[in-house]
Amino acid sequence: MKSTKKAIKRIIAIALLFLGSYYLLVAVDIIPSKIILGNYYPGIKELALIAVAIIAIALLLDDSWRAKIKNAFS
Repeated sequence: MKSTKKAIKRIIAIALLFLGSYYLLVAVDIIPSKIILGNYYPGIKELALIAVAIIAIALLLDDSWRAKIKNAFS
């Protein structure tokens, strides 16, 4: 049961990392695209902040990555 939760968290974290990386590449204009969030079209700065937030959430979601970050700052 515990390993299933860890596996699901890891899969969600990896998916969020891919999504955040894609948003960051779009914000830097390496991938020419336009992100549409409902009726909202975020600008470059907003999209970069959203990407960084998604990547941070992904890193903190997984237990092993969170432990590595915690050890890096201690």
